[in-house]
Amino acid sequence: MPTAGEQLLPAVLASFLAAYPRADLRLEVGSSERTWAMFSAHEADVMIGGRPPAHVTDSVIRATRPNLLVVAAAPPTAADFDLATTRWLQREAGSATRAHGETLLAGLDADPPRLTLGSTGAVIAGAVAGLGATLVPREAIRRQLDAGELTEIPVPGTPLRRPWRAVTHELVPAAASLLIRHLVTHGGWRSREDPEPRDRSALILSDHLMII
Repeated sequence: MPTAGEQLLPAVLASFLAAYPRADLRLEVGSSERTWAMFSAHEADVMIGGRPPAHVTDSVIRATRPNLLVVAAAPPTAADFDLATTRWLQREAGSATRAHGETLLAGLDADPPRLTLGSTGAVIAGAVAGLGATLVPREAIRRQLDAGELTEIPVPGTPLRRPWRAVTHELVPAAASLLIRHLVTHGGWRSREDPEPRDRSALILSDHLMII
């Protein structure tokens, strides 16, 4: 997911590679729909995102991290916010955050004008520019909140609790196992279980490791 790739992972991956410089690491960022499809096709070892879809059967949640979705807008937009008329900024189709936003609006019987932007960064930039309000992970806008560029709007039903999940296949490469442990010890994640690598001889981290 873009927010995980852009906000959660860079610092922890830097410390992981410092500890294991021989790791062959690739980070793929995309919508939930796209990245879960890649994971299901075994094109990645670790998925960082929401709950695995029902059709992804070969998946095990290894660790979790709190994540709150909040409605935010630039202060002038927030001051005049009306759920029925304020433009709603949303991600592209296939985004889990967009789906959560649509569910929220439907539950509140609201149908505001919408503007689709193609990435989390674009949605946040649009909100800062005053284009409208959006549902976004609080962690993704912490800097903008601290700077006063965005403000949270107390919409009923928010914040939404949608924890991050670190997911692997049942058979775990050594590098993926070590990354999960690194998330828990250095990234603020809570372990669901300690995955055993399928090949202990690979602990030297010559493995290819792809995260989505």
